[in-house]
Amino acid sequence: VRSQNIIALSMFPIWAYLGYDVFSLKKKMKHSEEKVESKDDQKLSFLFNNVMSASRGVGVGFFLFGLGMTSYWIIRTMHTVRKLYLKKGGKYVMIQTYGLLGRNESFFNVPVVHCSGIQYKFYGNHKFFLKVKDHSFKYSFNLEDGIISNKPLFDRILGISRTFAR
Repeated sequence: VRSQNIIALSMFPIWAYLGYDVFSLKKKMKHSEEKVESKDDQKLSFLFNNVMSASRGVGVGFFLFGLGMTSYWIIRTMHTVRKLYLKKGGKYVMIQTYGLLGRNESFFNVPVVHCSGIQYKFYGNHKFFLKVKDHSFKYSFNLEDGIISNKPLFDRILGISRTFAR
């Protein structure tokens, strides 16, 4: 998980530089405009005019795409559950998620009655989502790689019924 966030954070400067470079392409190619017009080649002139007119929009698009991809990966990682504890008495759940660079030392307590579990058929037995009341995002569990030490208790608390067909 830490490597995913490092890759996501390193993607942003690359897309930002690419966006800046394409955005400033119009200014860099101003001096070549006379050379293209003097050649009387319609195809070259058409391509040059397309580059000149589209460079600003494409540059902004590259920057926004990089910002969106980086934000998606960081938010996705920060809403992946690292540890889940059922507190003594069974009325509260302590949730710890991954941090920006993989480590997050803080837990937050949620009443069990505010939690609901969703398992989409598309993900099969790989992912499980936990919806917490008054939280805007669902928290995801990686059931394939994650370690669940007491599966019957986990299933009972979060409302999963595991039936394996053979």
